[in-house]
Amino acid sequence: MSRILLNQHTTNTQIMNTTSLFKTWAVSILTIATLPNVALPVTVVFEDFEDTALTYTGPADSLSDGAARDYYGRTDLVSGIDITYSNLQGLKFYGAQDTDGAGIPLNPVVLNWTGINISSFTNLQWSGFFAEDTAGDFNEDWDITTSVHVEVQIDGGGFNRIFAIESINSGVGNRAPAVDTNFDGLGDGVAITDTFTQFSSSIANGSTLDLRISIIDLDTGDEDIAFDNILITGDLVPEPSSGLLSLLGAILLLRRRR
Repeated sequence: MSRILLNQHTTNTQIMNTTSLFKTWAVSILTIATLPNVALPVTVVFEDFEDTALTYTGPADSLSDGAARDYYGRTDLVSGIDITYSNLQGLKFYGAQDTDGAGIPLNPVVLNWTGINISSFTNLQWSGFFAEDTAGDFNEDWDITTSVHVEVQIDGGGFNRIFAIESINSGVGNRAPAVDTNFDGLGDGVAITDTFTQFSSSIANGSTLDLRISIIDLDTGDEDIAFDNILITGDLVPEPSSGLLSLLGAILLLRRRR
């Protein structure tokens, strides 16, 4: 009788241990599987203009008249272009000056990033470094029609401006460029200087993103712009843990069969 009771006690203990272990597994798997999806910040697009592995499409670089300050394209400060910038982010950047006087005249100059998949991202942010050289005569030279526009299009719904640089005076030419904070065509924000400075803006969520940077009416002497490190980041939201949920379901099924 004592042996039977002992065996019964051992069996009951094993059942209790198995049940406890099952509960521990189930709670652990359920906890992991139902945790909120943790968004991971990642780089969606990055263009530093350092090499020919470009992330954008645009006109072929026209730098042959760089010494005369008539050019546009990927350039640097050691290629014969008479210009000065500080706080460089690398060797090369995208620069433009008097674009309709370049070897291949062009106005406007437009760079496009198209068909960017953003369906798995939230909290999208655009940023870039911008600079403008001080002319040799120390005068500012942006005219009232000179502009740099950064625009985005979400899911083919039309382009919207997210950043702009304009002359600080909408009625008189030859003035300094500055950020246009309300997109009314007047530079009323931070001045654009010969020091590369980073600016940023948020981007709406969606499935597909198009980005373009337009250099408009930069068509007279000493009107220049340079930009670098064009970046789009977003929080990557992982898929729900469907595998763990399936495993939990299998454990529950096996438990019911015991």
